[in-house]
Amino acid sequence: MERTEILESCTIQLESFEGPLDLLLHLIKKHEIDIYDIPIAMISEQYNQYIDLMKQLDLDIVGDYLKMAAELGYIKSRMLLPKPEAAEEDEEAEDPREELVKRLIEYQRYKDASYQLFSLDLLGRDTYARKFDEISSMDLQEFQDPLRVDLWTLIEAFKTVIERKNTQAEEEKDLIIETSFVTVEDKMEEIIQRLEEYESFIFHDLFELGMSRMNLIITFIALLELVKQQVVSVYQENQFTDIKITFAGDTQIAEQ
Repeated sequence: MERTEILESCTIQLESFEGPLDLLLHLIKKHEIDIYDIPIAMISEQYNQYIDLMKQLDLDIVGDYLKMAAELGYIKSRMLLPKPEAAEEDEEAEDPREELVKRLIEYQRYKDASYQLFSLDLLGRDTYARKFDEISSMDLQEFQDPLRVDLWTLIEAFKTVIERKNTQAEEEKDLIIETSFVTVEDKMEEIIQRLEEYESFIFHDLFELGMSRMNLIITFIALLELVKQQVVSVYQENQFTDIKITFAGDTQIAEQ
């Protein structure tokens, strides 16, 4: 089977995970940017780098991502235009970024509210029939999930895997690479079997030394598919620790 046929059979729709606003929020958080003063040129460049990386990974780039790339380019071009004299005298002159900032803030509030409602639902189920008004802030802290890993952090982590592969290929040009054909379904089953045996494992342990680039990509897409189906969870104990993989809902077990 040709490479393109294999990848067409295992394409993941990114809209099943997160959207372009999630990517922008990820970049803002990663670079510790003031959301009210976004450096559009830098963010636009970073955003386009992610788009290029997703194309390299053969992930399906849905229309909304490309529309956002165009919108960032438009805002960037508007900010490069000289301000009219009247606008220079008016401190309240319109900022080309204003509408985007409003959407980002509104979307972040929506995400925060959704996560809080989900946490409260778990609390109610795990503590049987406790009344809503009895749930304290201490309860919420007690039941907080470990730091969830978003799609973009996973893509960044996989980028390091690919870079390591490229370095290995340069250093070991005569290395015989495995040629056995594997499918996304094969890798999904392999991940599940590994979790049944070990309960959790580190993200980078999925990608063994000597795996072909095709095998690396298929393995990564298999993980994304399991995340999308809510079979597995990916998380970090804190922002600077290794990404861990476990069955969905078993993060507390994995920490023990």
